[in-house]
Amino acid sequence: DSEDGEENKKWQEAWSVVEAMAIFVRVGDGSLMFMADDGQIISETASQIARMVLAALAALESDGMLSGNSRSNVGWMIAMYITMASMFRDVSLIQGNRQLKAKLFKFWAGNFDLYLQAIAHRLNITIPDTENVSKNIEPTMPKGNGKDPSFAEYKRTSVAPGYAFRGAHRTKIRGDGLDITTWSSAERKQYNFDNKVPLPKKTIGSL
Repeated sequence: DSEDGEENKKWQEAWSVVEAMAIFVRVGDGSLMFMADDGQIISETASQIARMVLAALAALESDGMLSGNSRSNVGWMIAMYITMASMFRDVSLIQGNRQLKAKLFKFWAGNFDLYLQAIAHRLNITIPDTENVSKNIEPTMPKGNGKDPSFAEYKRTSVAPGYAFRGAHRTKIRGDGLDITTWSSAERKQYNFDNKVPLPKKTIGSL
């Protein structure tokens, strides 16, 4: 996924998730989620999409790969996500823009399009089919070397329950101890009815 790609410095993989999500929601079946009954979950999903895109852009910028002269399709992607932010707002998944005066960055999903426009303006990135963003857009933005203020809480609440703990801390993005892809080949073989490995190492490596 996007976070896995960023952790391993494979920006192409992380960016491909950003591209796929834009297409999935804008022209694919992703828009069907707007009809789900659980509005809170869908709203949180919209917020996470915004965070994912901003994190990917920050990673590219920190590596010096994000500018108006770059050969990437970042301008088009920003344009698609600005339109997506409007879609989210139309169905009340995110709130309206808010001018936050705090000196420290505090994420506000309703400012998703403003964040994107600010990044484009700062790096001289042309956004196709949108209004000129050369106007003074200065929402409070996070520092490139800042710590994620929500990570401590995430780390605390993301501990696997006791029955799913298998004696080792996870070193990569995967499920808990109930996810057989986290098991060794010997464990998978031991618990399979025919004593054969149901998911060979090569298969898991391609997931």
